[in-house]
Amino acid sequence: MPEFALISISFQVGNTFTVATANFILSLIICTKLKLRTQGELLVIAYYCFNEALNGYSGTFFSSRRVLMTVSDVAWPLVPRMACVLNPAFVLWLFTGYSIPLAEILLTFDRIWALYFPLSYSRTSLKRVFITINVISLVSLLLAIFDIAESWIEESGKTTMISPGCYLDAFTKITYYGSYFAKGLLYLICCTLYMPVLWKVRKIMSTSMNRKMRATVRGSLAIGETWNKLEALRDLYSDFTGHRFPDFEEP
Repeated sequence: MPEFALISISFQVGNTFTVATANFILSLIICTKLKLRTQGELLVIAYYCFNEALNGYSGTFFSSRRVLMTVSDVAWPLVPRMACVLNPAFVLWLFTGYSIPLAEILLTFDRIWALYFPLSYSRTSLKRVFITINVISLVSLLLAIFDIAESWIEESGKTTMISPGCYLDAFTKITYYGSYFAKGLLYLICCTLYMPVLWKVRKIMSTSMNRKMRATVRGSLAIGETWNKLEALRDLYSDFTGHRFPDFEEP
C-alpha cells in the first residue's frame, strides 16, 4: 500500500505541475502578443488559465509535501492549524478556489454572448473585460480573507495541531461544505448554460467558413467543459457521500 500511495501521489504531483505550467504558458502567450491580448474573449481565457496555473502550483506544493511525508522514515510533527491557513500556498489555493469557478461562469456567458449577439459582442471594449476580471479577483480575495478570518476566530484561545500536509484539516466548516455545494451549483449552471451554446453552434454550421470555424472552436470548448463539469459533479458527490462510481471514459 505505501508503494501504491507513493506512485499515486507522485503521479498527481507531476500531472498537476504539468497542467499548471501549460496553463501558465498559454496565459503568458495571450498576454504578451499584441494581436491576442486585444481580443476580449482571449483575455477571459487567459485569466481563467492563469488562475488554474496558480491553483495547480499551490496544489503541487502540498502534494510534494505529501510525497516527502510518505517516503520519510520519521513521522512529521504536527503543526498549528493557523500555520497552514496562513501558508502563502494555501492562501493562493483559497483565492483560486473562488476565482476559478467565477471565471468559468464569465467564460460561459462570454461564449453565449459571442454566439447569440455577435454585433454587440464585437463592440465590447477591453475596459469592460478588465473591470469584470478585477471584480472577480476582488470578490475572490474578499472570500479568501473571510475564510482566513473565520479560521482565526475558531482558533482564538486554542491551538489545534494538524498534519503538515494541511489540505482539508485547515478548512473551516463553511469553506468545506461551501466548496461542495457552491461549486456543485456553479457547475450545474455551467452545464445548463452550455446547452444554448451547442444549439447555436449547430445552427451556424451552414454559414460562412470563418464563422463556422470560430463556432466549431467554441462548440468544442463547450463540449469539453460540459464533460469536465459533469465529472467534477460526480467527484464532488463521491467525496461528500463516500459513494464511488465506476470509472467511465470520455466518448
